[in-house]
Amino acid sequence: MSNKVMLVLILEKEEYLNELLLELQDEGIHSATVINSSGMMGELSALGEEQLISTLRPLFTPAHTENKTIFMILNEDKVEKARKTIRNVLGDLFEPETGILFGIPLLFTEGIRDYD
Repeated sequence: MSNKVMLVLILEKEEYLNELLLELQDEGIHSATVINSSGMMGELSALGEEQLISTLRPLFTPAHTENKTIFMILNEDKVEKARKTIRNVLGDLFEPETGILFGIPLLFTEGIRDYD
């Protein structure tokens, strides 16, 4: 069993991306993959009026339509440091339209270079 965790952050506050990546790097986290992503409500809001009842549409239209998803494969001992850094930069993730963070234990990894 690997001692690595995949930490995934769906970042809705895109304006914090550069600051977050720099702070993670300062904390010794030197590798992440960043991709553009969008949520279900963003995709539904792009549909024509015939797909959504026009009176309900404003309730489901997000302030933005694109997110950034950040994938990090970390040794278990760096997970809490990454979580703390993310919270320091973004604030409370339970606030609306901030982000979603989760971790997945990995059974194995190949091709991952350790930066420690």
